Amino acid sequence: GHLLSAALASCFDSATRMIANRVGLELKELEVSAALGVDVRGTLCMDMTVPVGFQRAELSVRIVGGKNSTEQQIQQVLKAAEHCCILIQTLRKPPEISLATTIVNQ
Repeated sequence: GHLLSAALASCFDSATRMIANRVGLELKELEVSAALGVDVRGTLCMDMTVPVGFQRAELSVRIVGGKNSTEQQIQQVLKAAEHCCILIQTLRKPPEISLATTIVNQ
């Protein structure tokens, strides 16, 4: 969970910086943090009605624009970053996952 939170925050941070740079918008400060919420009763098989996995993900962004930036421009950059962040989009529309195993008994 900690690794997924860190990856999500890092992905959104990188996407925001990339887009701001591309449109020539100076960012003085950018802090992104992520938190994932889970009810472990599902994982521990204590309550079969509780799903296994994270039930919510929250991103918090603190951003300070440069001299040439407006709040509207920053909002546009954040919206574009949300669209371009590969982890946000993957979590919203997860791919099918296949599991290949090799078992060796000795």
